[in-house]
Amino acid sequence: MRLVGASLILRRALASGAALALALTALGASSMVHPTTAEAVAAPPGKPILSLVAVPGSGTYDEPVLVTSDGSSSRLFVVQRTGAIRVIDGGVEQATTFLDLATLGIGFNDAGEEEGLLGLAFDPDFAADHTFYVSYTRTDGSLQVSSFTTATALADTAGTAATPIIDIPHPVNTNHNGGMLNFGSDGDLYIGTGDGGAADDPGPGCGNAQNTNVLLGKILRIDVHSASPLPGKAYGIPADNPFASGSGGAASSTCRSGCSPSSSACSLWCRRWRTWGWTARWCGGWPSRGRRGRGWRR
Repeated sequence: MRLVGASLILRRALASGAALALALTALGASSMVHPTTAEAVAAPPGKPILSLVAVPGSGTYDEPVLVTSDGSSSRLFVVQRTGAIRVIDGGVEQATTFLDLATLGIGFNDAGEEEGLLGLAFDPDFAADHTFYVSYTRTDGSLQVSSFTTATALADTAGTAATPIIDIPHPVNTNHNGGMLNFGSDGDLYIGTGDGGAADDPGPGCGNAQNTNVLLGKILRIDVHSASPLPGKAYGIPADNPFASGSGGAASSTCRSGCSPSSSACSLWCRRWRTWGWTARWCGGWPSRGRRGRGWRR
């Protein structure tokens, strides 16, 4: 399978490193294309074909980075980098804005072209708890994940009270913020973070993405439903995270760009930009080669 078009909608939100990592073990090609128009690419026998399809709705959108659903209705939610989330219901864009972070006074920042509202994920139990999560960049450069709630599962506007979940420092550069959010089948929240910006991962040594004590360039997994959250935090650490004990790396990290801390923890394909275009590479190392690190800067 060749993955096509994903970055057409998501490229600003998934800007680098492990934030572009996709847990797709079925990927069957060593390169990806970065089209500017909708297209389908022929896939090998037995592999699915992905293509871009137009999102129904009568409106126009300001730098959309994601289209997703709440999992409990037929509505679509369009996430705009500039801070607003719009609702499409029955193919019709709703007149009211679901939520606009730029109006809330929470330190939202979209000054850089890769900064702003970057991710949205609805709680697996959204139909009952009416909770959803967003990721966005703050004025201090950090990547913030916060939760919001709605009055009902079918409300077309959300409450404006933000509950901070986790703040990930991202100093120096304004690009490569990552920001993708998704809930796994385990009920945990997965957070893709960028490598710190500039180019080729500016972190010391092998870079931020392979530094297990830095939250940049990672896929983080946290338990936002934990009955015993970390002191002063709104989340717990899943017991089977590779560094759950806090020894050897950040407890919230589950995957990094390079050798997987646990050979069975994840299978990562990463997309990175080179002068000739977007390419895909295996980030975890090949088992037949002793899982030799194939990190972002190698």
